Amino acid sequence: MKKRGVVILAAFAALATGLVAGASASGPSIPTGGNLVYAGVDPADGMSDIYVKSPSGSTTTNITDGPGTRKDVSPAFSPNGSKITFVRSTRTGAQIMVVNPDGSGLVNVTPAALQGSTNIDPRWSGDGTRIVFASNVDGNYDLYWIDAIPSSTRTVAHRLTKTEAPVRNLDPAWTRSGKYVVFSRSGHRPSVSGPAAELFQLDVLSLQAARLTKTIGGRGDVSPVYSPDDRSIAFSSDRSGNEEVYVLDFATKALARLTNNPARDAEPAFSPDGTAVAFVSTRKGATEIFAQNLLGLTPGLAAPVQLTFDGADKSHPDWGATATHPGPVGAPVETPLPTPTSGPASPTAAR
Repeated sequence: MKKRGVVILAAFAALATGLVAGASASGPSIPTGGNLVYAGVDPADGMSDIYVKSPSGSTTTNITDGPGTRKDVSPAFSPNGSKITFVRSTRTGAQIMVVNPDGSGLVNVTPAALQGSTNIDPRWSGDGTRIVFASNVDGNYDLYWIDAIPSSTRTVAHRLTKTEAPVRNLDPAWTRSGKYVVFSRSGHRPSVSGPAAELFQLDVLSLQAARLTKTIGGRGDVSPVYSPDDRSIAFSSDRSGNEEVYVLDFATKALARLTNNPARDAEPAFSPDGTAVAFVSTRKGATEIFAQNLLGLTPGLAAPVQLTFDGADKSHPDWGATATHPGPVGAPVETPLPTPTSGPASPTAAR
């Protein structure tokens, strides 16, 4: 890893307080605390379900197993770990669901006006009262938010972006402070071939968006998530020719590659205290979940730790807090954008 990458990751080490067990440069260690949630294929019926497990435990619970043909994907914990939102795809569309970590209390929170369309990539606001997601209800993917616990039987969708095809806005994630939403956008620059997504940060009040990254081809930069203190984002990118996990530090404006493996490493998720990053990887053949400890950086990062071993394909891991592992170290800090390109949240296709 280049020196500037070490500088970025050292910032995480400075914030950490040893909540990741056995963190050191001497060798791999298994992060503990909180719970993992992810989508995986149930070998019993071939359906994609939502699973919950402890990072250091062997017991895995399928919390959405049931009859019928459906595909449950993209789970995300609420900030305090008490709820999980996910996407349920059926023949009639893709809906935003909310469920308790034990599988009880399942409810469809998709507004009636959006049901029947494809609604994907849900993420919670920092206070756990709202869910941001992408929807193609008007024929093009834009970002919306809804109240996680509607005050009436009629849920209202609030639009955050309005774009024209081929522009697509996906992968939204909220800062804990609630001020910004980071997301991936593709199709906004005609000079770039293919999907080539780039990351943007949206001011929720002004609805003004600023570009954070620039790519020139391939899939681009996708799946961004904020660190628990809002100072950095982790994301997936194939900018090096292979999909890897990167970290962008807002204060230093530096980009570090967190993984470097011929396999696919993607879909990062920070631990609740910011001391580790989970991600999916094909380095063992099947898509399993690994965790990279961000502590113990001298003389370098220890090898990632494998957290799942069942050989079933998995996707979209998220790492939720628990009562004994309550989450972020320190208060969120709003820092300047890294040399952004400012512009409205609603560019036309020709922009």
